[in-house]
Amino acid sequence: MSAPTNGDSVAEGQVSLSAAAADNAGVAGVSFFLNTYDLNAEDTTPPFGVAVMLEPGAYSTFAVARDADGNRATSTPVAFTVTPKKEASSVTVYQSSSASVFYAFAQIFEWLFRH
Repeated sequence: MSAPTNGDSVAEGQVSLSAAAADNAGVAGVSFFLNTYDLNAEDTTPPFGVAVMLEPGAYSTFAVARDADGNRATSTPVAFTVTPKKEASSVTVYQSSSASVFYAFAQIFEWLFRH
């Protein structure tokens, strides 16, 4: 596996899984597995990879490469963690009038009470 690597921590959402493979007869395809389940996503063109949508949690992935003769090679599994995305701040600062300043303070207090 090229990515992720063992021990990586990635943000939730779209995660790219990739593997490097080579064979003297040529690589016919690389299949990807997540937590031992076949993703049914064989990539037949280098660079080999797939993208998956993942929620926060612990995962393990590996790849299986095959050549034109049907020989297969399995990569060493790697463990990685998907972490929650951080919320962006919604505070906006206004400078023009007292009403705008009041609105900015209201936004700040609303944000503080949510967190």
